[in-house]
Amino acid sequence: AGSYDQAMRELGALQRASTGRRLADRAALLEAQVHRARGTPAQSIGIFRRVAQGSGVEAQQALFVLGQTQATDLHDAQAAVTAWREYERRFEGGIFAREVIYRVGVSLLDANRTADGVRELRRFVDRYPESPHAGAARELIARHGPGAAP
Repeated sequence: AGSYDQAMRELGALQRASTGRRLADRAALLEAQVHRARGTPAQSIGIFRRVAQGSGVEAQQALFVLGQTQATDLHDAQAAVTAWREYERRFEGGIFAREVIYRVGVSLLDANRTADGVRELRRFVDRYPESPHAGAARELIARHGPGAAP
């Protein structure tokens, strides 16, 4: 643990000194995470969106963590689904592809779109039956799927 203010000053210096887009994007991602850690996640949304406009792994990370921030920190499941669907569209087979399918399913359930959420979780389990999230996905399917107790 350290000083968030000091971290922000150092990140600002790094961003100003950055000559490459990739380094600047990495610094921006760190800045966005500082906002999340400070308890001001809404301030990270614009940063994640800006970095997500790129095409490299930093863009993938930005779009993935944008969805995480919206789902977990801001409790906006539908906005998270929108971010993760964009990830699927733009980065098919990307570094977070497996995780995104699972997260979409969970967020659809959180958004009270039960049938869609169960369908997405089934797609996840069918594709990745050995994933660390497969057990949790199966439990959610059993709890929310057809024939589940209300």
